[in-house]
Amino acid sequence: IQKPLVRVSEDEKGELASAEFSGLIGGELLRRFRVIFDYGNGIMILESNEHLAEPDEFDMSGITFSYESPGFEILKVDGVRKNSPATRAGLAAGDIVTAIDGKPASKYNTNQLRKMFRQNGRRLLLEIRRGNKLFRTGILLRRLV
Repeated sequence: IQKPLVRVSEDEKGELASAEFSGLIGGELLRRFRVIFDYGNGIMILESNEHLAEPDEFDMSGITFSYESPGFEILKVDGVRKNSPATRAGLAAGDIVTAIDGKPASKYNTNQLRKMFRQNGRRLLLEIRRGNKLFRTGILLRRLV
């Protein structure tokens, strides 16, 4: 696999801060294979599928999101990467995304968001709640280096 994307945790607290945890290879890598677990022999078998040669794209906004509330209705900005489109758009950790291109953020599932934020050159209009203030900002997605 050419240039696989992985996430190496630098977290000092939370679920990604465990000494037993180094990082994530993620579903984007594993979806390129039929994954077979042979529990009796303690092995995992990977058989390539039609997705093997597809490029490994990452988020092109610089935003890390999480859903809050039991029903996943609140899309929260957890972090913003420096010098990213999110920085240029004025986003900050703690912001709540209320809508994307005029559609309530709660209407998007995780897979839809991943696909949406991986489109180089796409411009999105985000409606943001920061404390008691509401504002709109545009974000132009691009590959992050």
